[in-house]
Amino acid sequence: MKSFSFQLPTRIEFGCGVSSTVGEEAKRLGGTRALVVTDAGVDAAASAFGGVDVLVSNAGIQSQCSTHDHAFFLTSLLILRT
Repeated sequence: MKSFSFQLPTRIEFGCGVSSTVGEEAKRLGGTRALVVTDAGVDAAASAFGGVDVLVSNAGIQSQCSTHDHAFFLTSLLILRT
């Protein structure tokens, strides 16, 4: 196998209302597509905005959302730059 380097930077946003910024964050990262993996509770809390996937889509980023009942109250956002 050839050698390679892999870097996985992690940014954690925590606090009331931070889910409303996921679209802006995806755009800031230069994303064109996103996979949103979220807890049902977080998605319900973001429903005032239409849901986490809608927030990402509203930023002009194609998104796919996967909601799970036991995701430990978090949202993971995988940004793809193509």
